[in-house]
Amino acid sequence: MSLNPHPASSGEQPPELLASLLPEAFVERLIEPLFATPEGAATAIEVLGAPLAHVCAQRTHNPAIDLTALHGQAAAESLRGRKTRQRALGLLAELAIEHIHGVAMKGLAMAYDVYPRPAYRKLPDVDILFHEADLPRLAEFLSRRGYRTAVDPADVRAWGVLARASFAPLFPADHGLYLDVHRAVDETPVSRGLATSRIFERASRLETEWGALTVASREHGFMIAALNAYRDFYRPEALKGLFDICLLLRGPGNELDCH
Repeated sequence: MSLNPHPASSGEQPPELLASLLPEAFVERLIEPLFATPEGAATAIEVLGAPLAHVCAQRTHNPAIDLTALHGQAAAESLRGRKTRQRALGLLAELAIEHIHGVAMKGLAMAYDVYPRPAYRKLPDVDILFHEADLPRLAEFLSRRGYRTAVDPADVRAWGVLARASFAPLFPADHGLYLDVHRAVDETPVSRGLATSRIFERASRLETEWGALTVASREHGFMIAALNAYRDFYRPEALKGLFDICLLLRGPGNELDCH
């Protein structure tokens, strides 16, 4: 595991940097059509979150969009997202004391690793990959702290198992954090090519405002984002993955090792 923080991890860059990272073709073919109608803009705000949607709306110059109202919504959502990230990093720090280590994937990893400011990446939940051998102690740890499993209406499964790779979301009593526990990045055969052990070996540690965060390597992050975008291809949720991939390829210091 690399211990060197990535160049884009500090989150101190000016907000204009995000707009500059969005290529014109990306703006013309995706963002402008998305924000051309009130319905599309509403979908973008809901899926991407107001902070990122506000930057996108500024690139479209659509006079029908109330940028002042959207800016206020973005400020409120940024505060909520900050609390979510603080809660998640605090939990991971507690787990590390118990020698239960995890690798952040998807939203939380992307927020700190490729977005100029973490607030630009919406975090409906936090996806963390753990070693299979640590799952029993992890379950006991979370249970002691009042975490519960979201009930699947189709069936009730032990400890919320939904599939072999991951579990139903877990949350504390105040619902202040939704945690997605993974023991593999995806179902087989994907997990054979992206083995959990390999994810841990190539992971990097980033310094955040609340301590260190271990994230999947950018090459693995790209593959995970692509897999999720493919899975969500016909759903609005795929938009988050498209932005993740765009910034993975465009951000400073984001040259991927394809070998």
